[in-house]
This record gives sequence, C-alpha cells and structure tokens, in this order.
Amino acid sequence: MELEVLMEERLWESASPRQEGLQAILSGRQLSKRYGAVVSLCEVDIDVYGGVVLGLIGDNGAGKSTLVKILVGAEQADQGQLVFLGETRRWRSPDAARAAGIETVFQDLGLCEELSVWRNFCLGREGRGGLENGTSRKVKRFRKIERREVRDDCMDALLEFGLHLSSPDVQVKALSGGERQALAIARAAHFGARMLVLDEPTSALSVRETERVLTTVRAAAERGMGCVVVSHAIGHIEEVADQVLVLQHGRGIMMTFRGELSRRELEDLVAGRSQAHAEKDV
Repeated sequence: MELEVLMEERLWESASPRQEGLQAILSGRQLSKRYGAVVSLCEVDIDVYGGVVLGLIGDNGAGKSTLVKILVGAEQADQGQLVFLGETRRWRSPDAARAAGIETVFQDLGLCEELSVWRNFCLGREGRGGLENGTSRKVKRFRKIERREVRDDCMDALLEFGLHLSSPDVQVKALSGGERQALAIARAAHFGARMLVLDEPTSALSVRETERVLTTVRAAAERGMGCVVVSHAIGHIEEVADQVLVLQHGRGIMMTFRGELSRRELEDLVAGRSQAHAEKDV
C-alpha cells in the first residue's frame, strides 16, 4: 500500500491507548529537573506507546527540550522514574538509551553530507562484532560482499519508507531536507529501534517536504515504533499525532487525544491564553 494512502486512511482514526489498555514502551512518572534555582521540569508524566505518535508541544521554555533529553539519556532527572519495556531504567548516556532501542533524530540529523547515503545508513555501526584476523581491532573497512549487502539493505529500507533514490552512492548533500529526514528515520527502523524521538523534524521545510516527513513518521508508527514528535508547528502535530502532551512552564498541563481539541484550543493552551481545557488529567 502506498504510504500516502496509508497515512490518509489513518488520519484522525487511531484508537487511544487508554481505551485499548496497551502497555507503554516507555513511561515517565513525576519527572523533574532543576538547573540551579530554575525549575525546568516539574513532575511530568509521559507514556509512549508502540504504533502511536505522541506530539509534544509548548512555548519556548516550556520544558520540551529538557523532557526529551531525559527520555533519551542526554540528561538525568533529579527525581522521577523511567520505565522502558517494563524495566526501570536510568540512562547514563544517549548511547545507553540508543543501545536499548531509543533513537533520536535531532535537527542536524547526525548525517555526514560528504558521505554517500549508504555510508550514512550504517554510520556508527561499522565493524560491530567484527574482528580482523582474530585480533581485537575492529574492522574499519567493509569487504566487497559486506558492502554489497549493506547497499542493498539501505535501498530496501529507504523504499519501505517511500524514498526512491537512483543509487545508494548519492551523497547526502544532494538530498532534500525531507529526504534526509526519511533517511534518518529509515535507518533507525532498520536497526531495530523501538522508540523514535524527532526534534522539530519539519523545521524550515517546504510544504511538500513537510508532507514527506509526516508520512514517514506515520509509516514508522505503522511498523510498531513509538514516536515522539517535538514541534512548534501545531498544525503539523495536529496532522500526524495520535496524542498530544502540552507543556507549560515545566509542567504537563494536558494530555489530549486526536480530535478532542481544535487547533485554536491547542494554540491557546500553548500560549497560556486559556486554561479552560487544562482541567483534564494528564
């Protein structure tokens, strides 16, 4: 099925996890973080479910970045608890969270523009478990057969996410912004990520490229990944998210589900113009 059709069929139709009784991939409870006298995050609860896109919105200084950093191991909460796949965890670094199955796609995407698409696809995973001549030195170069397999895997993974390239040897600098996002997401899915965190994935993209990215995010959720999308663009969150968590001054003031609030109501909550809907449990 074409990804665009798949996205259209799912638009505004996803069942809420609270109705289905699903178990979260990751749960955070009472997460708090201080930087000196500044309270950046205060007792925030969050649940990320497989197959569900969670939108994270809030004004500047609302605590979005701090919350994401705690979820992916870039920061540790001063108090609170993280449970990942049923086990209480405390990430010591982003590498630890990544090894467990949490992949982060930041605005800079972590891609090397001068390298080919397939080299970027396996970047950081070369020589995993590989030894050369029985020594402890990691394999630094792919043998021809390995290179062919990785190139094929790369193209297959990109096709699954609707990205059609003429060759895996194309340099990343030749890709559009939306294509780079698709590459980063396809890479995460291929290497077994259970949860995907995207920081402002549609920032500075054209309308067409934004549509590509949102379609790719939905495709990742269709494959069972839990997706967290952080964005200032409420319209984009409204299009792609099954759930929306609204942060304000470091607190989670609202967890709402697709279709429960209008865009104007979400904008009012983010801007602090109205608290009328913030009485629901988060």
